[in-house]
Amino acid sequence: MMRLKKGWALFNFAFRILWHNRADALRMSLVPAGSVLGFAMLLYFVDPSGLDETILSFLGILLWSTFMLVWLNVGWHRFVLLSQRSAMGLPPVSLSGVLSYGALSALMFILALGVLFVEIFVFGLLPRNSALQMFGQPLLIVVIFALLLRLSVMLPAAAIGSRVLLQDVWQATRGAWPELIIGGVCVALVQFALLALAIIPAEELLRSRDEPLVMIPALILASAFNALLFSSFLNAVYGHYVEKRPIS
Repeated sequence: MMRLKKGWALFNFAFRILWHNRADALRMSLVPAGSVLGFAMLLYFVDPSGLDETILSFLGILLWSTFMLVWLNVGWHRFVLLSQRSAMGLPPVSLSGVLSYGALSALMFILALGVLFVEIFVFGLLPRNSALQMFGQPLLIVVIFALLLRLSVMLPAAAIGSRVLLQDVWQATRGAWPELIIGGVCVALVQFALLALAIIPAEELLRSRDEPLVMIPALILASAFNALLFSSFLNAVYGHYVEKRPIS
């Protein structure tokens, strides 16, 4: 029960960080989200019929969106943990932080992808509906989720340029996997609900070739909020377990 309460406290603290600083979060999101929206709309109007079909257009939007999200996340970490602001409401700029954060995120993505492929291959060899497949696969997913959350605590350290090693983060979060999973699941549920609220109304309102005109802005805004919520959760975890800050 204590683990459940602490996991909820981490999520609640992260949400309050974002909500109490919502004006700053909105200002910091305007340029990154606006640039992605402008890029997507430019490609759409240049070739409306090919937005969902052109691989280069998709890759271009994906790469630019990833860069903007990394910049936004790094800026949010620096804003919350260092109280750093930048002019004109932009996310605080740190080239070294962006590069470190981006490289670490890419490594974690590759690691997660590799583990996922191995999991699919191994469990694909087992008899369908076997007990090991039915119970082992969900358990393995939970373990992987916990490991990735513990590794993700390195991201705020990379964003603020803190000389915190992986072994330091690993030791600081030792035994904390239940509350990390509970808090992480709460974050994921809110993110999923927000994406659903962004997509479903757009699909109901516009079922035509102009649907991207509603879908794209809704998805970009939802993605920006979700990114900041997850970053706030990592700030809460990093601040509590590594910097020993209270979460009350």
